[in-house]
Amino acid sequence: TGIGITDSIYHSGDANTKIRFPSNDTVTVETGGSTRLQINDNNVKVIDIPLVIARSSVAGNSDLNFGDSADGDTGQIRYRHDDNYMSFTVNTNERLRIDGNGNIGAGIAPSSGARLWIATNDNPFVGTRYNAGADGSVLFLQHSRSNTIGAGAALNDNDEIGAVQFRAFASDNSTIKVAALIKAILFSSLLATGKQ
Repeated sequence: TGIGITDSIYHSGDANTKIRFPSNDTVTVETGGSTRLQINDNNVKVIDIPLVIARSSVAGNSDLNFGDSADGDTGQIRYRHDDNYMSFTVNTNERLRIDGNGNIGAGIAPSSGARLWIATNDNPFVGTRYNAGADGSVLFLQHSRSNTIGAGAALNDNDEIGAVQFRAFASDNSTIKVAALIKAILFSSLLATGKQ
């Protein structure tokens, strides 16, 4: 049972404002004679407002696209259930990815071992502090003995507080070697004097 409509439902005093059924499995909403919203069996499109939400043919995968009718989709947030990651794309290039383990890759898909990966042709780090005082930017390397994120626990003697490594690819162009490092080690006898 139901009401069969061959094409559209429209406002009697405004014939170019309609809910249409232009083809099988498709519903559109029109205002001013133009389609503003389109729903079909694959996705929902908001037209002239730069937003497209689409579900992939693979169960659990979905995309949220941002763009306009002139330039197409220029930005995208993508979730991939099968590969267990979420990515952010700008101008068809993936710029950021977060995997199922919480690893983050900027310009590169993250891998195991490091929480944050950055790959770029430019110098990747810039720290600018906007402050009228004399102090500048600070890079903190901290270590807590707690396994719980956000919980503090004192270190033991000879624990490493932090390190900066200088690394390069070996002659096989795949193995990475440590060329030099700067490391801070805790010695409680010096900690009491403030000298490390």
